[in-house]
Amino acid sequence: MPVRIEGLWSCEKPRVSKLGVLPVKAMLAVEDHLWASSGGQVFIISTHTHCVERQLEAHQEEGMVVSHMVVAGVGIWIAFSSGSTLRLFHTETLEHLQDINIATPVHHTLPGEILLLSFVLLRAASGLVKLL
Repeated sequence: MPVRIEGLWSCEKPRVSKLGVLPVKAMLAVEDHLWASSGGQVFIISTHTHCVERQLEAHQEEGMVVSHMVVAGVGIWIAFSSGSTLRLFHTETLEHLQDINIATPVHHTLPGEILLLSFVLLRAASGLVKLL
């Protein structure tokens, strides 16, 4: 949707953009861009031109659907609807920086229980990310 002079979204002329074959599961505003996920791909859309400027393949494995995204400094953490791995990408270069498997810390926190983990709270402090 276009932005009016006063900075509000104009709902009179919405624009529809096809991003992928799967539905958009997660969206995140990062500076002047909207990051939207479809399947294992993330599309980076300019809020000024409404065009896809870049595209990130967050996971190549079939069935790995991006479920959550959170920005921390110049990094973006991405969680998937299946599996226990979080992936970190650089927001400017889109370079894959790190994978963290959170299965063991979660298992030790909740021993003996079967846990379906769909979201993990991350805290960025002094360039370090800590699992809470």
